[in-house]
Amino acid sequence: MGTLNSTLPAALRLPANADGIPYRRLEALAALARTGGGFTAYPNGRQLITRTGYAVSPYPDRTERINIDHFGPGAIRRFIDRNADLLGQPDHYVGAWHANISGQDQVWLDVSVWTPDLFYAATLAHEHNQQAIFDLAHTTDLAMVG
Repeated sequence: MGTLNSTLPAALRLPANADGIPYRRLEALAALARTGGGFTAYPNGRQLITRTGYAVSPYPDRTERINIDHFGPGAIRRFIDRNADLLGQPDHYVGAWHANISGQDQVWLDVSVWTPDLFYAATLAHEHNQQAIFDLAHTTDLAMVG
């Protein structure tokens, strides 16, 4: 059985984006955000970050919040396209996380910066009013206090 995209007439199919990310890969990333809580992926969408360190988003103006009912592969593709200027920089990644806030299921997409240095991650988070840093080794949020 094909994906929803592959069963649509050719004129309605979502093509890979300009960087050639296969639609099925975007589907897998969307599923991770919907059911696994989130992901941090290379801008080409082809693989997840598997190293240790910390991810933080110093670009709150680029963060997008999407209702879960409207979130899917196309939202990720459009986010990558809109943020190509930042995602082309070293150690910049696509981040997503799923949360239920005030009874609304939402997925947040952001441009994350990876660093091996907790102090640097905390400094970036503090400077950009971020509530948390993501610890990749322990797959958990580290809340920022005051």
